[in-house]
Amino acid sequence: MKRMKKGIYIVVLLAAFFLPAAAQPVKNFDDLCKKYKDVEGVFTCKINGFGCFVASLFVGGEENGVCDLIRHCSSCRILVCEDAKHLPVEVDAFIEHNELEELLSISENGENIKIYAREEQKVVRQFLVMIKEGQEQIWLHIKGKFSRKMIRELMKTVV
Repeated sequence: MKRMKKGIYIVVLLAAFFLPAAAQPVKNFDDLCKKYKDVEGVFTCKINGFGCFVASLFVGGEENGVCDLIRHCSSCRILVCEDAKHLPVEVDAFIEHNELEELLSISENGENIKIYAREEQKVVRQFLVMIKEGQEQIWLHIKGKFSRKMIRELMKTVV
């Protein structure tokens, strides 16, 4: 009986030590992608700043707002999940931890699109685009330095 109590104390102590670390939200989108990269039904892709620059060469002319946006990217990360279960909860925690603000939300015929951003000193530092259709979800995380003017010009070409 004494051994059992001692074992329970050890388990409780270990749980108290390790559970808070496990419950911490993922602070970095790259870490989230790395965590799920080997899970079946999950696809991840990362493009660094130079890769974004090279990609901008294939997008179109200088007047294209998309091309300008891509050139200002420091990284781009795509995470696709065919059957999202726990992942949306972790992405929500990432959004909350990084203080991303919802800029746009569209819902039509079971398809949802949301765009989040974080702005510091009138410069947008990161975007997170979430697309959900049925059980499939796609997240596009873009980091860089984007001015409001740049985003306004992009919206003119897209809309």
